[in-house]
Amino acid sequence: MAWKFSEMVGAALHLRRSQLGRSLADVAAKANVSKWSVKRWEAEVRLMEHRTEIQLGYGYFNDRIVGTPLIDDAYDECCHGVLTIESLAEGFRRSAGAKTTVKIALASQGLHGAVLEPVLMTLEPNSATGALPEGHSGEEVMYVVKGEIVIEHEVAGMKGTFGETVLKPGSIAHLHSEVPHRLLNRTSALSECLLVKFPPDRYSKCTLRTACDARKTNARTLKGSRPIHRRPKRRQKKR
Repeated sequence: MAWKFSEMVGAALHLRRSQLGRSLADVAAKANVSKWSVKRWEAEVRLMEHRTEIQLGYGYFNDRIVGTPLIDDAYDECCHGVLTIESLAEGFRRSAGAKTTVKIALASQGLHGAVLEPVLMTLEPNSATGALPEGHSGEEVMYVVKGEIVIEHEVAGMKGTFGETVLKPGSIAHLHSEVPHRLLNRTSALSECLLVKFPPDRYSKCTLRTACDARKTNARTLKGSRPIHRRPKRRQKKR
């Protein structure tokens, strides 16, 4: 069976929405669009024209991920086993992202049907993941491998007020991604951390193909289960 590019992108958006537990109405409200627009996005209609709205609705970190990169940066290989084992030195070689000061490397393969995504992030000296702290959907766990990383984040219960937490090698941080935050390296040496995100920004192509098949099956099931409405026969008047 052949899968169209549009079905793969639509499946990625639909899968992310399901993992976040959001309805069509929820995505529409966050993106300030109609439910009809969200349905069209998941069918990949006028997708590239609304990258910013899709970013807001589906809670991506930035709009560069939306659209073609959802498939271009997807994991070509997919593990159907119980686990995958990667070496930080050898396994995380696939580059993702356009920034030169912050480098993100993906694992060589994805776990089929995964709801978590591990990435290796390297921050150049005196660099940051963004100009200002930003929030996005989900959760993330960070483990500092080497160097020193500062998390600048909004203080709980104090909207617009930001604090800083310093992480050293061996430190683990677990945070709600909705809280505006960014990572900084203020040192003169490279800093590196293993970041595990929920939900993933990218899925394996095999996972998306399975999602495509499931959506097609559900569509056929719903279509076949619709009741047939017949018009009641008109009673003939007695003469």
